[in-house]
Amino acid sequence: MEGRIIVLVILALVLTEICLYINKIAGFVLYLLLIALYLLSLSQVKILNNYGKLIIILMIVPIVRVIELFITLEFFWKVVISYGVLLFLAFFYSVRFKLDHGHIKEKLGLFPFAVVVGVVLGFIGDAYFNFDKLFWLIYLIPFISYSEEILFRGMIQNLLEKNYGIVLSILISALLYGVFSLGYGVLFGVFVLLYGIIIGLIYHNSKNIFLAVTINIIIHYFIFVIA
Repeated sequence: MEGRIIVLVILALVLTEICLYINKIAGFVLYLLLIALYLLSLSQVKILNNYGKLIIILMIVPIVRVIELFITLEFFWKVVISYGVLLFLAFFYSVRFKLDHGHIKEKLGLFPFAVVVGVVLGFIGDAYFNFDKLFWLIYLIPFISYSEEILFRGMIQNLLEKNYGIVLSILISALLYGVFSLGYGVLFGVFVLLYGIIIGLIYHNSKNIFLAVTINIIIHYFIFVIA
């Protein structure tokens, strides 16, 4: 029963994000309903096991989305506030659930490999997506990338792996990461999904969040900062 609830929650999250991409008002309403669904789902969890923890962690995504839709400030402050809330909730529940993201020294010898992967993926992304270059993002990208990797790899992928195995944990966390990026277009969302799988594989084999963050940062710099 709990496994089915998780699947329904993930499907609802993906479909709501797609709806948000098509129509913001409809997506906003669905996200409010989705938060209500999460709360109802938690009422069915008698013991806060991995399934209950996963539902709570997945709730961070709609909360951040609703905050983004409510904020009318300029883009810089919208990013700071939304990702600040994301990071706060991520660390709060990480401490609450005693989750280990992989803040370790082991496997740091793979850092050059992570840099090369980031450069290759960043170069590909920059070649295919002609976004406006925002130099001031150079200060926010480490914050954005760290927040994303803590949530999608350090929390969601880790908890999914305990319940659904390695393959599904990597694929589902990458899928959620991809739909989370649909605001920049469907093709970009697919690109994010694909490099999310690569980061997920590297994270699974290293269990080192710093490698995942490094790749994410480099990709973002290539696409959004480097001319």
